[in-house]
Amino acid sequence: MDAGNVGGDRRLAVAFETHRGMLLQHARYFLGNRQADAEDFVQDTFERFMVAFPGGPPPEPGCGSWLMTVLTNLLISDWRRQDVQHRNQTDPALHLVTSPQPLEGIDSRPPPTILDTALEKLSHEAFRAAVQSLSPKLRVTYVLHVLQLGHAEIATRLNISHVAVRKRLHDARQHLLKRLQLGLDEEAS
Repeated sequence: MDAGNVGGDRRLAVAFETHRGMLLQHARYFLGNRQADAEDFVQDTFERFMVAFPGGPPPEPGCGSWLMTVLTNLLISDWRRQDVQHRNQTDPALHLVTSPQPLEGIDSRPPPTILDTALEKLSHEAFRAAVQSLSPKLRVTYVLHVLQLGHAEIATRLNISHVAVRKRLHDARQHLLKRLQLGLDEEAS
C-alpha cells in the first residue's frame, strides 16, 4: 500500500464515522416502518462514495453534502419502486392481466385452427399430387425448402440467386394453395 492510499483510507474512515449517524437518522426518518433497511441504504451510499472518490473524500462541507444527496436519491428511487409495486398490486386491470391462468392438462390439446381442420381433410396422396403438379423448377426448390435448407444453400445448389429462390418458393406456395383449395372444394361437394 502506498502512503497516498493510506491517507485516503484514513480520510474515508473519518468520513464514515463523521457522517454515518446523520445518514442513518435521515434514512430511518425517511423509511418509517422499514427501520431495518436504513443500514442497507447507508451502506449503499458509502459504497458509491468509495467508487466516486477512490483517492479519498473531498474536503468538507462537500463530503457531507455529497453523501446526503446520494442517500436521498437512493431513498427516493426506493420510494418510487415501492409506489409502483403497490399500484401494481392494487390495480384491478393489471390483476386480470397478470393473474395466473388455469393450467390445462398435460394431454390437452389446443383447439384446432382452420389450417388443422383443412390438413385433416387433406389426404397424403392429394398433397403429393399437388407437389407433383409443380413445374420441375418450382418442385425442386420447394423440396429443398421442405428439407429445411436455407435460401442461400438452395441458391448455391441450384446455381440461382437468392431472390430467384424466394420467387420460386412464393410461386410454389401460390400454386399449391390454389391446387389444394380446389381439391378440398371438390371433396366437400
